Amino acid sequence: MDRPLPQAAKLKRKAKWIAFSLLGIAIAFGATGVLKRTLSPNLDLSQMIVGVVEKGPVSAVLETTGILEPEQELVLTAPGETRVLNIVRKPGSIVKAGEPVLRLDISTLLLNRDEFAQKIDAKQNERKQAELLFEKLDRQDAAKLELIELDLKYYEAVYTQQKTLSQQGLVSKETLQQALLQLEKKQVERRQVQEERQASRQSQNLRLQGFDLELQLLKKALDGSENLLSRATTQAPIDGVLTWILEGEGATVRSGDPLARIADLSHFKVSATVSDYYVDQLLVGQEALIKLGDNQFHGSVSRVLPEIKNGTLPFEITFTNPSNLALRPQQRVTVFLITSKRENTLRVRRSAALAGKGTRTVFVQRDNKAVRTQVQIGVTGAQFTEILSGLKEGDLLFLNDLSEFNHLSEITLR
Repeated sequence: MDRPLPQAAKLKRKAKWIAFSLLGIAIAFGATGVLKRTLSPNLDLSQMIVGVVEKGPVSAVLETTGILEPEQELVLTAPGETRVLNIVRKPGSIVKAGEPVLRLDISTLLLNRDEFAQKIDAKQNERKQAELLFEKLDRQDAAKLELIELDLKYYEAVYTQQKTLSQQGLVSKETLQQALLQLEKKQVERRQVQEERQASRQSQNLRLQGFDLELQLLKKALDGSENLLSRATTQAPIDGVLTWILEGEGATVRSGDPLARIADLSHFKVSATVSDYYVDQLLVGQEALIKLGDNQFHGSVSRVLPEIKNGTLPFEITFTNPSNLALRPQQRVTVFLITSKRENTLRVRRSAALAGKGTRTVFVQRDNKAVRTQVQIGVTGAQFTEILSGLKEGDLLFLNDLSEFNHLSEITLR
């Protein structure tokens, strides 16, 4: 026979039923919230990257990569036949102008320098002796002319006297003729001495000029020897990086043999390649942009190598501003070759969401909503992407990758 439940048991059962009911309601509300959030997601506006649609130029580019290389490499050569004493710097070292990279045996160079110096001293002494001798001979010729001039004055006086006496009939014509002959003879003697003196002076000048020429050649040789000695320390002529150096201390080198190569770090070029598919779009003088991290530089194609290797065409770019301290050898850079330009077109900042040409699904900010929009993409440049249709100037475009929401017509912004 059934018995009625005690009052305490009834209260306990009722409390349990109420608890289970409240738990079910909470679970139902939670599931509803999750479902609502799944069906109607929202985006944190502070986490979004927004691009403004504007009007301006867009340059179509061909993108590739390249390596920074020094534009110029200087070669240090042996100043003469000598021997390497020791290597001061190793390949890859950064060197400053004037710093030695290796040292050479300079004993032979010193001997040559001293020989030229001695030859100059001897030649200067020889020239001085010749100059003194020429001065002595010239003084002798001057004294001889002085005596002749005195004799001429005497013979001129005799001839004048005989001429007067002859006119008075006191001397014979033979006596007068003899006086004239003696005068003319002395005049001829004076002329001969004067001509000999002039010829001697010309000879003296030519001889001294010969000495001067020999001294000039010897001094040039001495200067060359001094220059060789200054190069014997093999100092870096410029700031740069040591790309190669002769290995082997004690090695014998001949004049002109390469000793080291130093790359100039003040001027760089970019060595890059592009697929041979684009060979018709690559021209010497073509404008280019070089991007290194957050830095961007302007340049132009300076050289296209006339050979295709493994389906790629190598080329080089020089910088519009060749000197830039931000550049370092062997840095990898991104290269944008400008193939065409569009002026005054709709554009937006370049992003991965707008990669490629054709129709793209994007989201545009409309009040507190991100609204799905179909846009037509034109050319993409280094900084901007062209918008052909679907947007207007002033629109705010989300540049984040929102492809996972492409099935939604709009997204709430918070």
